[in-house]
Amino acid sequence: MKVDKIAVKFFLGTVKREINKGNWRLVPRNNIQYDGKTVNYKQALLDLGIVNKKQVATYISNLNVDDCFDISPDNNLKKDYNDDMYEFITYVNNIKTYVKLTMDNYGVVCISFHKSDR
Repeated sequence: MKVDKIAVKFFLGTVKREINKGNWRLVPRNNIQYDGKTVNYKQALLDLGIVNKKQVATYISNLNVDDCFDISPDNNLKKDYNDDMYEFITYVNNIKTYVKLTMDNYGVVCISFHKSDR
């Protein structure tokens, strides 16, 4: 699927500005699946060699336009982020990593950051 690179560039610029201001958060999910197992977000980060949130922010800030493979609307009315979801594949410590980001009224929301099965 072809993504709108201009939209991704604008989104990533906003992401970097918001992260620099400290306006971001990582959603604490407990049902992340990869490699045939289900883990919580803390274990998913450890499996990537990440030991603190600052490292996550650095990797997110270093995403580039070509890492994005999909942009989709937020269809989950329960969570109601009210913005598009941007999905990326990048490498963290030489491990293929899936990252899903959106924005809300408070800044960047990192919905997923874990090993990729894609």
